[in-house]
Amino acid sequence: MNIYNVQFDKAPTRQAIQLKMMKEESQGKKGRGVTVWLSMGMKAQEKQLELCEVSKQLQGKRMLSDRLKLEEKRQALQRQIEAFEAKALGVLPGIDEEDGGHDMYRGNDWMDEEDNDELDAELVDDEKGEDGDEEVEAKPEESCLSLPSQLGASAIERRGWGHITEVELQLWQGQANNALHEIRVAIRHKSFLFQNRVRPFNSQQTKTRTWGEVQVVAKMVARHAWVYTQARRAMEWLGANGDILAKYKVLKPQDLKAITHIMDNTVQGMCDQPMSWIWTVDVAGDTSQSDWLAELQWVNWLRTKARNDRWKEEHAIVLAEMNWTVRYFEKRVRDWQEIADGTAQ
Repeated sequence: MNIYNVQFDKAPTRQAIQLKMMKEESQGKKGRGVTVWLSMGMKAQEKQLELCEVSKQLQGKRMLSDRLKLEEKRQALQRQIEAFEAKALGVLPGIDEEDGGHDMYRGNDWMDEEDNDELDAELVDDEKGEDGDEEVEAKPEESCLSLPSQLGASAIERRGWGHITEVELQLWQGQANNALHEIRVAIRHKSFLFQNRVRPFNSQQTKTRTWGEVQVVAKMVARHAWVYTQARRAMEWLGANGDILAKYKVLKPQDLKAITHIMDNTVQGMCDQPMSWIWTVDVAGDTSQSDWLAELQWVNWLRTKARNDRWKEEHAIVLAEMNWTVRYFEKRVRDWQEIADGTAQ
């Protein structure tokens, strides 16, 4: 029964990788302060994605209270970016405007296009300039940070920042692991709502109320999908090798669907439906902190093993049947040959 004693490889979180890098810095193996500075930039990019989402939702008519909160968040983000850029001069000496590279990722591929029509506060129009056009303002959520992944491979090679890109690449892998964990937790919640709150009830009112909860969870899934996509793009821009990019595949909408067929074995036609690749990456402490995720991985592993064993058995049976067929035909040849010999005599 040792075959069932499976040990899953644990992918480290960003916090674990950051701690490891900081310990190496304290031992003099790498430049001090690089890991903390890179972590500051990655957190700032997360805030940029959040503000891009909020700004997209508030386009057109806006509530005054929401606009005020948006501007407060922009000012806080601007201070965060300024602190990051101030430290960049010490970490990346000689950086200039020629080192510009990739544009800021805004998460448009995961953006929710639905507008919220339920307004219960005062609505105000966008600010207009004297000529009637909208004022063009520099928005912190659209600014490009001085991370090596944003500056591009040519600037990295020209400036000799290879040791910094190695640290950033590892941090982005940890960021991707964190995002995958949050995505799976949210999908678990969405699957639970579908299985226990939407499908069992026939009341349209109950389904409508529950569907609102599903939409909230779906937005959480999309938000973490933005973070993962940004992390993977950064890995590509840093020149990650094929093994890393094969592990962290491109995230697609079908990967984010609810997995009710795993929890309900009565669903027809789903016994051979494989789970998305996102469930194969186990973040350190992921399954230990969630009994549901641990059970899900065990069930999925058993389903996969049963499918593999079934096809091995089918292969053996087909080979045996072909052998039986050949032997039967050979026997019939001998029988007819004996009949022919007897008739000739």
